[in-house]
Parts: sequence; structure tokens; C-alpha cells
Amino acid sequence: MAYSDFTLLELKEQFGVTDTIRPLFAELPAVEPGNLLLEQLKRALRLPLRNEKAKSELIVSPVLLELIDRNTNFFTFYSGENLPADRSRGLTGECDFFICRNTGSFAINMPILAVIEANRDNLEVGVDQCAA
Repeated sequence: MAYSDFTLLELKEQFGVTDTIRPLFAELPAVEPGNLLLEQLKRALRLPLRNEKAKSELIVSPVLLELIDRNTNFFTFYSGENLPADRSRGLTGECDFFICRNTGSFAINMPILAVIEANRDNLEVGVDQCAA
């Protein structure tokens, strides 16, 4: 079973997952994007971003690279990697992006932060998959 096959209700029943809608990082001040990121996004928005792959490559990746630069390479990110969290319970599949602490190794390290892309401009579409 892939992550995308789970619903939030199934995750609640099988794994005890809870969901609460609340502001994330509300107490943190806004941060202005750097000039390189602004230029990359400006160039990307001139292109036909017709699918999720194009949006990932041209919008999400530059944002994640900016975060890495601003955090002295404390973390790294992986794109399109298989993440078999628990095969016996069906938690396996390919992730668009996930972030881990950078240890200088090719190995995927814990803890992992998943990144949800707004699918078809609707963030809620990806919540079930990301929760899994």
C-alpha cells in the first residue's frame, strides 16, 4: 500500500494519528526571501507549470535550497525517494520531498519532516498522504 492509499480516518483507526488544525510557527517573524530565490521564482512563473513535477522542480526545490542556505546546511532534503517507514503496516512509497538533518552521509537520517505541496492549488488534497 502506498502512502497515497491511506485516508486520514484509516490513519486514526490503525495508528492513533490525531489531526488538529492550528497555526504553525505563528510566533515566528516573517522572513524576506533572498534575491536569488526571488529571481528563480520570477523566472519559473513565466513558464507553463502544468503539472506537479514542474512545480516541484521550479518552485519547491528553490525554496528548500534557500532554507538550507539560511540554516548553514544543518539539514538536507530528498526528492522522489522511496521511504519504507513500515512495510508490514503498509507504510511505504515514494515521497515528493522530505527533510532530514544533514549528517554528511548519503543515508536518510531521522527525524524526517515531510513537505506537502498544494496539489492543484488545494493544500488539503495532500494531507492524508503526508500524514501517512
